[in-house]
Amino acid sequence: MTFILPCSPTITRQDRFDFLESDDLEASFWIILEYILSDSLESVTDVASLINVLETISVILRGEALTNYTFLQYFLDTHLGDSKSEKSKDFFAVIWPGLVHLALELPSLFPDSCIPPFNGKSTSELILSRRQVASLVVHQFLCSLPAHPWQTESFVDLSPWYADSSSLHRGAVHAYLTALFTYFERLATSNDEGGIIHYQVDDWPIIFTVRVFDEDLEFRLSSSSRLNRMDVITLPQASTAPEYLGLPGGACVVSANKCLGFGPTGTQEEVHVGISPEAYPATLLAPPLRDNQVLVCQGSVLHAETKDTHVDWRSRVMLFMDALELDLVDSSSPAGEYIPDLRPDYLCRELIKAYTAFSTSTRGSSESYSHVATGLWGCGAFGGNRQVKAIIQWCAASMAGVSALRYICSGTDQYDFATELQQFVSGVEDIPEEDRGAEKVFSTLIDRGKGLQGGVSEHVGPDGVFQYVLRHLMP
Repeated sequence: MTFILPCSPTITRQDRFDFLESDDLEASFWIILEYILSDSLESVTDVASLINVLETISVILRGEALTNYTFLQYFLDTHLGDSKSEKSKDFFAVIWPGLVHLALELPSLFPDSCIPPFNGKSTSELILSRRQVASLVVHQFLCSLPAHPWQTESFVDLSPWYADSSSLHRGAVHAYLTALFTYFERLATSNDEGGIIHYQVDDWPIIFTVRVFDEDLEFRLSSSSRLNRMDVITLPQASTAPEYLGLPGGACVVSANKCLGFGPTGTQEEVHVGISPEAYPATLLAPPLRDNQVLVCQGSVLHAETKDTHVDWRSRVMLFMDALELDLVDSSSPAGEYIPDLRPDYLCRELIKAYTAFSTSTRGSSESYSHVATGLWGCGAFGGNRQVKAIIQWCAASMAGVSALRYICSGTDQYDFATELQQFVSGVEDIPEEDRGAEKVFSTLIDRGKGLQGGVSEHVGPDGVFQYVLRHLMP
């Protein structure tokens, strides 16, 4: 399925405000949008008139405006100041016209009026220029993109950040919008040497890859003779410093939903995407991820660090991998009441997902990642077991040849787990190497899962997996 862009002649809408003064029942949505945006170069002079343009676009495209723009208005009033401030004057006189021109470049940037679809059966990639990405991001801000052509729970645009609803995490969304408008400010200098869209696609591509597992899991496990290094890192609070984002030479796990995207609730996925505007188009590219698929984004800049010359953001890699939603598993399932993660089919699914994410390095290199930065993948709202998920990721990283898995625990609520994990890692390292390969460790989990299904009475509580594995690895 192909994502059709608003410049496609196949998208027609009723000209509800008679902008084109035509007798036709419907007109090309793009021609109407061109009129609205061109007119906005004169009419948009303050926050109220900007929001009026967003409402008009929504009414034309969807037949109704969004519920409200309360939080967006609050943010803009705070971010820009009153209409007499220099920041406000600069935005409406310089930045807004630049955004309009970028939006109107869409037909020339995407001559086929669509985003090419990924091949769902094998690994495939889409390479975009930063200018193409910038134009898409502006349309996501304008909410001028049509709906997904596939069934999904994610969003094509940034509208979830605009309404002040009960589900809105105000602090998180304020950070996302700050990142977005910082990005817009940098676009204003985009034609200067070194500007965001000055780069040609060969110099700085934004690469989206859907990676598909099409190997034999048992073979991959058996060919991994040892567990590679696991580094446990504790932080007083979550950090997006480059060294915790897989830089340099590595990659960072984004604990994604299978329906990729962003929302207003402050999840780890939303934070990573929300503060990285060049990653926003990820939600336009692929239908919900299958069990053997991950999406990888390379080259997206973190807004707060864009001027740091020591960071090569072109090599930044975001690994979008979704975990099983184990909070939905019936407690009477064969896996037992306490740890549904241990069902053998669930274990294999999660190992395949993590291995697929970790297994290929950056474009143009045949080497494995130097390290992968990760954390409590699938252990929040999805109800995953922290100990099981950590072991799975360690095995997957070793299978993929990743030199080190950097497991980051942040905040006081993760401190105790970091201590448990470090003790487990130390315990495994004390076992002779021939008795602690990835296959042996993972098989211990599988055997436990099969035992639960077979009614084995040995009790392993949710906090006892590490000790169980250590006992069964001992020669």
